[in-house]
Amino acid sequence: MRINPAQASIAGLRMPASTLGIEVTIPALARLCDQGNIDPQHGGGDIGLAAIEVALHHPLPPPGTSLVTVRPDADAYGAMAVLALRAEGVTFTPAMRARIALIAREDSFLRGTWPGCRALPVTAAEVDEVGVGPQGHGALVGGLMDPCLPADAGVRAVAAWILQGHVPPAWIARAEAAAARLVAGLEDGSLRLDPLADGGMVLVRGGVPGALRLGYRMAPIVVAEDCQPRGTPPMAWRRVSVAQWNDRFVDLRRAAVALSSLEPGWGGSATIIGSPQQAPTRLPRDLIIAILEEARHDAGDR
Repeated sequence: MRINPAQASIAGLRMPASTLGIEVTIPALARLCDQGNIDPQHGGGDIGLAAIEVALHHPLPPPGTSLVTVRPDADAYGAMAVLALRAEGVTFTPAMRARIALIAREDSFLRGTWPGCRALPVTAAEVDEVGVGPQGHGALVGGLMDPCLPADAGVRAVAAWILQGHVPPAWIARAEAAAARLVAGLEDGSLRLDPLADGGMVLVRGGVPGALRLGYRMAPIVVAEDCQPRGTPPMAWRRVSVAQWNDRFVDLRRAAVALSSLEPGWGGSATIIGSPQQAPTRLPRDLIIAILEEARHDAGDR
């Protein structure tokens, strides 16, 4: 089950009798999950541990339990898939565990030293921020981003990838097209990257998939602003995400607390935070950047 936090009325929401949350990052919703909530990275948890890893050893919920999430991504759906495969008695081979580890590594932002500035891509072949990716992981992630994809179909897709490394051919083609759109966005100006402050941060404007990761080619701290309409019917929306290559550049938890004091709902982990999921942010960009500057570590900590 997938909950859209932008449309859910928390006050009137009713969960099934037996519900286990998977990365239900909204506390009011998480409290409605009577079987608990697997969410190691958010709300002060272990940023180096992904939900899909926890699912490998978490107690299996009772038969008939509903699994719910507000984050329909490879980690959340992957955790659901792992629980389902365990319930079926599947033995996890080294290859399967390697694919699970790949999802966990990408989701938990466990990276080494920032590689420094790189040139922006000028052809789709130069794009590694989106595309097919290792073992088709990039295509899998891109396919799961389809807002029309039913939750059970997303879980089945991740399960098939864990089992055999299979990605639907249509998703492979979609990933190749996404790489082309990323380059086209740079060419036509719908995607813009502008350095901030002393060059340690970059502002990425545009809702093209992969745009945030593209920012790492210019700086280790990325402020991504997406103003694409959301919902049905479409409504004006502004979403801001702040991410860093690793947790050594800025204290994002501190920044999230400061931002949330001005606009409740900001939150995330030590490597990525975002504006409220239930409503568009109204905080001025300059204010957000000023708060990030205050939370930056000294250069000697990098």
